[in-house]
Amino acid sequence: MFLESLRVRKREEAFQSMPKPSVAPADEPDQRRECLERCLRDLPAPDYRLIVEYYQQDKRTGIALRRDFAARLGIPMNALRIRTHRIRVQLERCVEQCMQESETN
Repeated sequence: MFLESLRVRKREEAFQSMPKPSVAPADEPDQRRECLERCLRDLPAPDYRLIVEYYQQDKRTGIALRRDFAARLGIPMNALRIRTHRIRVQLERCVEQCMQESETN
C-alpha cells in the first residue's frame, strides 16, 4: 500500500509539473475548435495534462518523448496509450455533443 501511494504521489507530481499549452489546431473550423477547447477545459486536470503532453509532439519525435513521459508517470507505455485513448474517446463524444447543441441553437 505504501509503495502504491508513493507511485500515485509521483504521478500527481508529474501532472502538476506539466505546462498547459493551447492544443486546438488552427485549421479546425471555429465552432469545432471552440467545442474542443470547452471539452478540454472540462476535463479533470490530470487528464487534461496527460492528453496535451501525449499529443503535443509529432509522431516521429513523439515516440521517444512518450516513452519518457510514461517513465515519469511510473506506468508502462501500453497503460499510457490506453489512458490517452479513453480520454480521447471522451473528448470526441463531448465535441460531437457540443456540435449538435450548437446546431440546434
